[in-house]
Amino acid sequence: MGLLGSIKDHVLIGGPNAVSGWGLLILLVLSGGFYGGYLRPGIDVPLFIAVLAAAALTGNGIYALNAYYDREADAINKPNRPIPSGRITPEHAKRYSWALMLSGLGVAGVTSVMYGKYLMIGLWSIFTMLGIAYTKPPINLKGRHIWGNLCFGAFTVLTFFIGMVLGTSSITISSLLPMPLYVLLVAGLITMKDFQDVEGDRKHGDITLPVKVGRGKAALLSIGLMAVPVIVLSVIYPPSSIMSWVNSNISFLIIAISFAVYAVIDRVGRDHIVSDAYSRVIYFFVIIYGAYGFLKGALIPWNIISLVLTYDLYIAIAAYVIIATVTILRSHKTGYDVMKPK
Repeated sequence: MGLLGSIKDHVLIGGPNAVSGWGLLILLVLSGGFYGGYLRPGIDVPLFIAVLAAAALTGNGIYALNAYYDREADAINKPNRPIPSGRITPEHAKRYSWALMLSGLGVAGVTSVMYGKYLMIGLWSIFTMLGIAYTKPPINLKGRHIWGNLCFGAFTVLTFFIGMVLGTSSITISSLLPMPLYVLLVAGLITMKDFQDVEGDRKHGDITLPVKVGRGKAALLSIGLMAVPVIVLSVIYPPSSIMSWVNSNISFLIIAISFAVYAVIDRVGRDHIVSDAYSRVIYFFVIIYGAYGFLKGALIPWNIISLVLTYDLYIAIAAYVIIATVTILRSHKTGYDVMKPK
């Protein structure tokens, strides 16, 4: 296999979805240190680098542990992954995952002591324990339908707070109050990663939301979860007009429509082939566009952003519609999920 192949398998042990997930984790931390292409005031560069390293180690460690416990389901859903394909042995993957998570905790712990930011190691410990509870039996929140979704939402919120600890801003009651709403938003959104894994999850005994209630109903329930924070915030901060509400919630509307389209396709399609392919389009669109949102807000200078912002949403929607349409038509014609990794 060679050194490069081995490195690739260790990085991609949880698959492209995992890389996307811990990549967004790192971007959340980045957004806590950068704003508009500039390092935020009060950010210490060595501290910032240490937290990024801890995020990368912990994030991939959690996904590696998930890959270890999901190896039987992955043998059905994703047989070419490093563990089910035999390129990495299960025991090695398990040791590797614990080594990464402990290393991440170690970096976070030393950094917390050196900089007197003791809240960071507390948050990082909770994050790591949630990651273990998400996938490790007997808790295995991922296999307990809505609890797995809520756990993933908590990951995102904790990462946001870890990013806040980097700077001089303190965590206040006012910053804590909307966090449960964001947990619900992410909990609904993250169902998209479970749509195409239903068969393997069911045989493995993981009762995800689509396994529990069916793909279509799960999509509609997820829209409901995502709608809760939108409705609550709209009541607290009433919009001046319908158009201002649409503009403020355009991302939710796009995702809600895409989930509704998924539910329709899954109901009328054959053997979930077309809907599975479409769900992968949803997943990667949200990941890529979400990453773009963090990058443009954190790393790209505002004078450059201003040249792009006028049309970026329309470009993204057009690209999504084209890719989704081609995917649906090709999958329907060939009878094969054209987005499924080979």
